Amino acid sequence: MPDDFFRARCEELQRRLTEAEAELRELRAEKANRSSSNKIDDLTDLDSKRASSQQEASLRPADDLLRVTLGSIGDAVITTKPDGTIDFLNPVAERLTGWSCADAIDHPIESVFQIVDEHTGEPIDNPATRCLQEGRIVGLPEHTVLISKDQSRHPIDDSAAPIRDQQGNLLGAVLVFHDTTQRRQSEEAVREAQSRLESMMVAGEIGTWEYDLVTGRVSADPNLARMFGIPDHAAKEGTLDDYLKVVHPDDRDAVSEAIRQTVAGKVPYDVTYRVFSDDGSMRWVVARGRVETDEDGNARRLPGVVVDITGQRRAEKELRASEERWRLALESAELGAWSIDPAKSTLSTDERYRRIFTGSPHPLSYEQAFAAIHPSDRQRIRDAVAAATCPANPQPFAEEYRVVHPDGTLRWVFGKGRSNFEIRAGIRTLVSFNGTVADITDRIRAEEALRESAAHFRQLADAIPQLAWSARPDGNIDWFNDRWYEYTGTTFEDMQGWKWQSVHDPDRLPSVLQRWRASIESGEPFSMTFPLRGADGIYREFLTRVMPLRDAEGRITRWFGTNTDISEQHQMQEELRRIAAELSESDRRKDEFLATLAHELRNPLSPIKSATQLMQMIDDDPDEYRDLSQVIDRQVEQMVRLIDDLLDVSRISRGKIELRMETCDLRDIIHSALESTEPLIGKLGHSLHADVGDSPLLVQADSTRLAQVIVNLLNNAAKYTPPGGDIWLTVGTTDGEVRLEVRDNGIGIGRSDLNTVFEMFYQLHDEKRHGQGGLGIGLSLVKSLVELHGGEIDAISDGLGQGSSFTIRLPRLNTSSATTSKPDQLSRRKRSLRSFRILVVEDTRANRVLLVKLLQRLGHQVLDACDGKDGLEKAAAFSPEIIFSDISMPIMNGYEMARLIRETHPSVHLVALSGYGQESDRQAAIESGFDSYIVKPVHADALWELLDGLSNVADDR
Repeated sequence: MPDDFFRARCEELQRRLTEAEAELRELRAEKANRSSSNKIDDLTDLDSKRASSQQEASLRPADDLLRVTLGSIGDAVITTKPDGTIDFLNPVAERLTGWSCADAIDHPIESVFQIVDEHTGEPIDNPATRCLQEGRIVGLPEHTVLISKDQSRHPIDDSAAPIRDQQGNLLGAVLVFHDTTQRRQSEEAVREAQSRLESMMVAGEIGTWEYDLVTGRVSADPNLARMFGIPDHAAKEGTLDDYLKVVHPDDRDAVSEAIRQTVAGKVPYDVTYRVFSDDGSMRWVVARGRVETDEDGNARRLPGVVVDITGQRRAEKELRASEERWRLALESAELGAWSIDPAKSTLSTDERYRRIFTGSPHPLSYEQAFAAIHPSDRQRIRDAVAAATCPANPQPFAEEYRVVHPDGTLRWVFGKGRSNFEIRAGIRTLVSFNGTVADITDRIRAEEALRESAAHFRQLADAIPQLAWSARPDGNIDWFNDRWYEYTGTTFEDMQGWKWQSVHDPDRLPSVLQRWRASIESGEPFSMTFPLRGADGIYREFLTRVMPLRDAEGRITRWFGTNTDISEQHQMQEELRRIAAELSESDRRKDEFLATLAHELRNPLSPIKSATQLMQMIDDDPDEYRDLSQVIDRQVEQMVRLIDDLLDVSRISRGKIELRMETCDLRDIIHSALESTEPLIGKLGHSLHADVGDSPLLVQADSTRLAQVIVNLLNNAAKYTPPGGDIWLTVGTTDGEVRLEVRDNGIGIGRSDLNTVFEMFYQLHDEKRHGQGGLGIGLSLVKSLVELHGGEIDAISDGLGQGSSFTIRLPRLNTSSATTSKPDQLSRRKRSLRSFRILVVEDTRANRVLLVKLLQRLGHQVLDACDGKDGLEKAAAFSPEIIFSDISMPIMNGYEMARLIRETHPSVHLVALSGYGQESDRQAAIESGFDSYIVKPVHADALWELLDGLSNVADDR
């Protein structure tokens, strides 16, 4: 109670007590004076006594009135004498102190009025004692407790004031106090109610606001200010625009219109919209309000609440994203509020809570609420509530559970709550447990449907032939179909997470991991082919594809992958690639064969053409005419052999060749072959070492075809051995076989070529470059003819530069042939208008001689060289104006010579001569430094045109 109230009460009591005591003192003084005077007669004395009694009687009503007054007021009153002893207690003081007025009279005030601090229990200075000492009004501090005679405690407020007479003399003190227990209980109830309300609003994410329609000001509680990101000054007294500016632009007009309609009295205020928080995040809220009017019906205030429904909206989105075929729309979760009073074990709920729990608006007790929880969930919820209300370590309360309505309906609810604690007497005490509930039945049913759909999907996944699996967004695999376990022979425990690496090829695993982690980071689909080890330990090739599954916001929720066995397809592709490679190689060899065939045909045609042209220019020189005829004869013979080889290959491939088998002495066949190859071997300066023995070597053979085989081997040995090399031919017998070996110390055969030297159109690398190339059919023909004779042939070489050896094995009991040719005719040409110094570089003697003669007949000064190196040396001494050079030559080819010639003779006109007529060959020659390109055989017309053109250029100079 305030000090001014106590002061007024004390001053009134003091005034009355002072007046009463003054009258009593006057009466006592008169009485004393009469006793000290002379004695009056008995009658007078009697009259005097009667008069005194009458005076005391006249004072008694005032004293009684004072006591009745003090006994009827609601405050406790104690009066003391100047020495601090009790003089009076009214009934309220008697009840609170436990002392009767009669018992308390003359007792010290400290023994009757004992007071201590409520929190510490320490004694407090007595205000009456201090009042008597200090002579002023003294009040009690807060939290004062009065200890009664029976040791019971009463919280009190009090004040003591001095009692003085009219002269200001201190006559005592008056102490006025009252019991504050009921007031404190009321205040505590208000605080608890406020705490429960705030807890429920925080738990339910609810904010309150009030729009003053007269001033246009809006005030909000801290919850709403936090939701809207409103600063303190705007929360206390802001404008409507302060709140509207944080509303989502797409919702702002709708909110303004809803307020306008509500103020106009047309519709209740109930609107859902989005707001932006300080951190830029977006919240969904629902706002509701009601207009309040004055006595005249004018709208004055629009108070209301805002509920944060962001969590509900997020749950709806997540649910829609989890089911791709169906979109489940959840209505706004209606929140029910509840509060548990632990002191009274009572439950306070709103109507919405009761409807969620029981489907009815009727009141619900604590016991009834727990009884509504499904029996299987009841103990779990009790344990969760106990954990959440533990003062020492309260746990968050957020539980999903089932409730059963009286009609048997089962609903799923989500409860969220918070405990509120206070320190009481130094102890942390639970004062309330508050929260909200939401009906989540639709969401749970959707999740159950999703689980059923997932189970159905997994059944389908187990039925497909592919290996299938799924992983969390971070790549952790948490499911495999049955086919995976059947193929790998593993279990889920063996594979879960990242353990699947154990069935991968260790050599390929790093690249798989790199690609998989890149997909996880980027969110891009994964596609790759790699082997997986089966239960039988065999690695098979699989095509693996992984797709991300995303929610409505594009976030990856899962990865789904399949592994398709493509090992058979892979083998087929490898086989197709092999066949394609073989076909490509065959096609390449065919092209090369055709180009080589053209070259080989032009080689003899060139001298034939030149010879015929020269013969047309000869008038009366029989010897020269005869020489030219012999050249033509030799070249035609070479062409016949070439054509015969081609025909033989064709006949063998079609099975049309006929062997004239007879008993032959292999030595005779060898001698015939040696005679045929001796010119070439001698020309190249080789040494031939033949050892055929003295004993007959009888074989069953076609002597012509067998000689053809030996000639081919000897010619190859000669061509592929550098000049001055050695060639060995040896013959022997073993166990019913005749063994013939042709060996050389030539260029050898690479290891990779040994298995393919007998294939059709095969040629060793760089044959063309060194001018030793053939058609690539010789060894294939050799092998076919040997096998037709029932024999075998092998090729052996220690590598390039190590020579080679070909060994034929024939059944013991086989000879040689020759070819013929026909002559052709020659034509004449005019002489060139101008004579040039011309150098002819050609490794084929016939071509070189005939071209030299032809050019000389045309009136030119001609010098010849047999290869590129020889051509360089003669060009340095001869200084030719024109050089005709073959391309494919030993020692130094035409390309190399042309590049070197250009360094010393930049103005010389270089003409390339080649049997290769493809555009790529022509371009290669021009890039090497040649000015012109003529394809063999060389026609006199072409020479005439070239030289005539050069003559005209020279004349212009």
